[in-house]
Parts: sequence; structure tokens; C-alpha cells
Amino acid sequence: MSKDEENTLPGTAWDVRVDQLMNENEFSLQSARDWVITDWLYKGDTRPFTDFVSQGHVPCIEIIKYLALMMNPLKGLKKSPPYILVIKSQGRKGRRPDPEIEMRSRLTAQRVEHLIKKGMSYENAIFDVAELLGEGLDSDIPSDTVEKDYKRYKSKSQR
Repeated sequence: MSKDEENTLPGTAWDVRVDQLMNENEFSLQSARDWVITDWLYKGDTRPFTDFVSQGHVPCIEIIKYLALMMNPLKGLKKSPPYILVIKSQGRKGRRPDPEIEMRSRLTAQRVEHLIKKGMSYENAIFDVAELLGEGLDSDIPSDTVEKDYKRYKSKSQR
């Protein structure tokens, strides 16, 4: 084998499989990569996906949907992926941030700010928002929670 041929060999098992599909089955590069990604994801291995996407490959929509199911499996689905993807902390201490709570807190604070700008007193705005959020729930949202959200929001917006 010449030095040139040696330098053109694929570096990973999934690159080899892509080359095989292109040579033996006349797949396009896009189709071969998608086939390999799907095959390896089904076997629980995300490395080809990561590698190809890092190189600029854009996977087909079916792969994106499959990854979505791996991240958030749907109950009652006839055919669900045999493996799921799980979020694990990498050295960070404590619980991970909850974006849903962060968004609720931001909207709560913005509502309080809006009411104050319309002329409502600080205390009444806090109480009004706490009442509004508590509607339809089994328990009321405490006013101190709304107040903490507002103070946190104001301190961040003043930075």
C-alpha cells in the first residue's frame, strides 16, 4: 500500500462503513452518513452522529425525530427506541437549573414590573400577581415567591 493510499483511509469504523455503502450500494455521502447514524443510534452509540455533525453534516429529519424520542421517550408508543439519552452532570454541584421555573419567574417579575409602571403599589402588584398565579391551582403561590422573583429580576436587569 502506498503512502498516499494509507493517508486516504477512513479514520473510524463509521467512516469505513460510509465508504462501503458508497462503493457497494452507490449511496450518496449524505445518505450513507444518515444510514450509519441511524444504525449506530439504534445500537445505542451516538459517536457517528456527533462526529458527522461536527464535520458539518446535517442529518435528515427522521434522525432528528429519532434523537428526540431517545431524549424524551413517549409512553404508549408502539415502537420506541431501545436506548434513551440521559442528562448527567459533569462536575457541577447541586441540581441543574430548571428552565421552566426560570421562565415562570421571569414572567412573574415582568408582570409585577408592568403593574407598578401602570401605577399600582409594589405590595398590591406582588399580591395581585400571586393571586393570578394561584388561580386554578390546589395551593396559592406565596407572595414571598413572587417578591423573590421580582427582586432577582430587578437585580439582574440593573447589571
